[in-house]
Amino acid sequence: MGAITQTSHRVTPAISKVVDSGLIDAVMDSGITEPGVIEQVGRLGRGLAQGAEAARIHEISVSGPLTLLKALKDPDIARGMSFFLNVLKSMGAELGR
Repeated sequence: MGAITQTSHRVTPAISKVVDSGLIDAVMDSGITEPGVIEQVGRLGRGLAQGAEAARIHEISVSGPLTLLKALKDPDIARGMSFFLNVLKSMGAELGR
């Protein structure tokens, strides 16, 4: 029981500081905890992990603009590029506000 009491004496001020700073309210109001955002972050995480593994096994070589254009014929690459272009467009609009 002593360890719990000792730990709570250290943790409680830290929690109070975070709560008082407004950080939790800012995170909750940011939209980052919305189910759709969490789903997309999960997709990005899985895609990063799978892509890293795939690159380790067989790296896709891009030696210039023409090979990049050729890569866009792959439906998965085209879909990923479209996704990121839409994200960039939305981010640009958000930055312009």
